[in-house]
Amino acid sequence: MKHPSWKFLQYSLMFWAHVLMELLLFLPLLMLYATYLLPEHMTPLWMILFALLSLSGVLLRSLCDIRWKQLGVSLLLGAVAGLLFSGVSLSGISLAVACLICTYLGLTTESRIGRNKTYYSGIGLYFLAAIVFPKVSQLEPWTTLLTWCGSLSVIIVLLASNSDHLRYTSLSGRTSSLPTGLRLHNRISVLLIVVAAVALASGAGRMIGGLLFSGLRQLLSWIARLLSGSEETPLQPNEPARATPEMPPAEANDPGLIAHIFNVLSYVIVAAVIAIVAFYILRWLYKNTGGLLHKAIAAVLALLMRKQPSRGNETYQDEESSVFAWEKTLQNFKQFWTTAVSGGSRDRWEHMQGNRDRVRWLYRQWLRSKQENGYEIKKHLTPQETGADAALWSAGRNRKRKGSSDTATMPEERLLDLYDQARYGQEEPTDADVAQITVFHKSKS
Repeated sequence: MKHPSWKFLQYSLMFWAHVLMELLLFLPLLMLYATYLLPEHMTPLWMILFALLSLSGVLLRSLCDIRWKQLGVSLLLGAVAGLLFSGVSLSGISLAVACLICTYLGLTTESRIGRNKTYYSGIGLYFLAAIVFPKVSQLEPWTTLLTWCGSLSVIIVLLASNSDHLRYTSLSGRTSSLPTGLRLHNRISVLLIVVAAVALASGAGRMIGGLLFSGLRQLLSWIARLLSGSEETPLQPNEPARATPEMPPAEANDPGLIAHIFNVLSYVIVAAVIAIVAFYILRWLYKNTGGLLHKAIAAVLALLMRKQPSRGNETYQDEESSVFAWEKTLQNFKQFWTTAVSGGSRDRWEHMQGNRDRVRWLYRQWLRSKQENGYEIKKHLTPQETGADAALWSAGRNRKRKGSSDTATMPEERLLDLYDQARYGQEEPTDADVAQITVFHKSKS
């Protein structure tokens, strides 16, 4: 049995590593801070200081589990660090703010583990920094460090995303529940992808491409000599060409604005015509051919229409169809274009077709109103379970207020029953049923 203090230290080191990874992902912002706001005497110490403050936040997380405590401790440590290293000055205030942020990241890191948005935001930040830094003279010295840290961040994000996917696949939140052989095969595949990416980035791709192009050129020249039936004749020395009299250079006139506009429009029109022709050719091939070509087009369409798999405990969703159909795609495109031109929202009562769609729309509005009033949606519950949970939440809130009362639960139960009928039943809800729950929705709104 492990000692509690050892377990706390083990989790603290894991959380601190997560904070350091976040600081690495947002290193371009720290580079901007070090260039324009950091005091000069803090140049060799700021990375160490930020890392130690984030570690102190991680160690104090169990004592500061409420937001106001976290903000108070972060403000205190940030102010102390700013006064000790820079005093009361503009640079000291900026240093205090940076120390406050690092401490707060350590205090709240446990709530951010597993958020892929942080990874993708950091990669996007590196992408923007790679464009801006070489063009600014004061930021150009950071370019080499930016390149290496960006490459390391990509590798870290790839491994972290892969681990999150393994936890999702195991349905238990742990990678250890998967077979050892499967985990080993997955890790080896990811490492091979990383090695291949590094090799291509270091110039191996250019070398391989050059060898392939040279070999292809030699093969084509050999085939041409073979078909012509004659060997290569030695080149005869050519007589020097007569020098042509030089003409005075013509005046360079820049094209006007109208010429630029028509030039761009010509490219757009040609691209649109090519896209339309390719669309109808692929559509004809998909409908009128079979065998390998039809399967290949269907596989590409299925790949393009595939949705990202949802993580564990996701919200209950209405049925989704993954069968691709050209007619349905064209209908959805026309509906989207009509909605975009009219300037309205797609999820509108006027756009619902039939009572099934109207009942589902009313259910979505009811769920959204509950969430706006403070109800936290349990993403793994079905509609009936959500209704029961929302009723318990409303009852608890009413007991706390002691005077307020929510609307009757009978219309909500009727809405949930009609939603089940629209979702699973064979019969479509009647106009009277829809009118009844519509009146309930209007009274709520």
